[in-house]
Amino acid sequence: MEQLPQHAQPFQTAARYPRIVNSLAGLWQSPPRCRAYFEQLMIDERGDRQGFPTEVASELAALKDYYDSVVQPTQQTVWDEIINRSRG
Repeated sequence: MEQLPQHAQPFQTAARYPRIVNSLAGLWQSPPRCRAYFEQLMIDERGDRQGFPTEVASELAALKDYYDSVVQPTQQTVWDEIINRSRG
């Protein structure tokens, strides 16, 4: 995680929830599993979780955004495909 840009490094998350950062690091190279883990973190499917402190939730959201836009970009619309074809 130290190799991430400063704005995407989850310092608060690492300090409070090192297991989460370790899990993300282990899943980082597997886009389907990493995205599923991000979803599990942010959506309470059990109904009994308190949620993360604001700083941690913000870091996780920023990290997911970085992952989806830089590390493993995903196409959002047909317009993304048109733009990619015009570049290549």
